[in-house]
Amino acid sequence: MRKILDSKQQWAESRPILRGMGLILLGVGFFLLVNGLYVAAQKYKRIGQWTPVEASVLDFGVVDERCGRASNCYRAYFTFEYEVQGRRFIAGAQSDHRGSYSSEASDWKWYQKGSHQQIHYNPAQPQEITIDDVNVRSFREPIRLGGWGVSLILVGLVLRR
Repeated sequence: MRKILDSKQQWAESRPILRGMGLILLGVGFFLLVNGLYVAAQKYKRIGQWTPVEASVLDFGVVDERCGRASNCYRAYFTFEYEVQGRRFIAGAQSDHRGSYSSEASDWKWYQKGSHQQIHYNPAQPQEITIDDVNVRSFREPIRLGGWGVSLILVGLVLRR
């Protein structure tokens, strides 16, 4: 009987700490969710306002970048040639996300030198381009941020009970 009382007392003493942790997780989760939604909305707006055009890949490379103390990530860099209203442009772009998995890096295999890809350019500044399109690959980072946010919110709600 004493053990039951002790565990109930310990539980009662730990409740404020758990509730505080829950509040912190709720705040961080909400921040990540809002940030992911904001980034996705900005990307979607840019894709919708910028003009699609067929471009030729002049150069393609994947660079190894540090993304933490012990891990490396990869970012793709591209150079495209495209035509806007009879004028030729050569512009560079980079992937928005850094991939650390082979599945992410395999997304870039379609951008090999000499291939043709659809890109979007800014009508106000035709040399400003993006490789983003309305697909899961382009929205990977906002989805990841939102997923972390939702996960932290759920854990925070459980701890707040």
